[in-house]
Amino acid sequence: CGEDRVSATSALGVPVRAAVIEPRRDDPQAAAGRVGARLHIATGGEIRTYDLGTRDLRSVVAADGAAALAFDPTGGRLILGYDDGRITTLDAASLGAEGVDLGPTPTILATLDHPVQRLLVSSDGAYVVAASSERLSVIQRSDGTLDGSLDLPAIADLAPGGSGSALIATIAEVPDPAAAASILA
Repeated sequence: CGEDRVSATSALGVPVRAAVIEPRRDDPQAAAGRVGARLHIATGGEIRTYDLGTRDLRSVVAADGAAALAFDPTGGRLILGYDDGRITTLDAASLGAEGVDLGPTPTILATLDHPVQRLLVSSDGAYVVAASSERLSVIQRSDGTLDGSLDLPAIADLAPGGSGSALIATIAEVPDPAAAASILA
């Protein structure tokens, strides 16, 4: 009923360091009226793009050291993170548009002082969050400006946290934490 079962599997025959799904989006200028619905795989040496409907390989882009992937649906860009701290971008529309291709060269967005093992694009597409297992950095997607970095032990993953209001306090600076908590509650 709900298509909530595995109906097929495929073996890629390559190592997988990271993967991201590019969601299907409406595009009136595209031949089928939509774009996306692809799977991007980082093998450590290249980025391989597969069509999710046909499972056909559509594009191969050289990307030695690529270890993390994210997709920015607001800009139609694939974001790549590397072992040496580089963050690059690819225009997703240029990947496999006319059959299998060898893809474009990624464009450098920023270079960080730590490896990039995880990536997250903010919901508005304005920021790229990059992390190693011990350091987190925030970069402006528009121009690669580093907004800040923070050492954090044992970073396991990145996930969106929503867009609601937040309160941040340094407990040591709050004179009466119980009273403050009572007021906030």
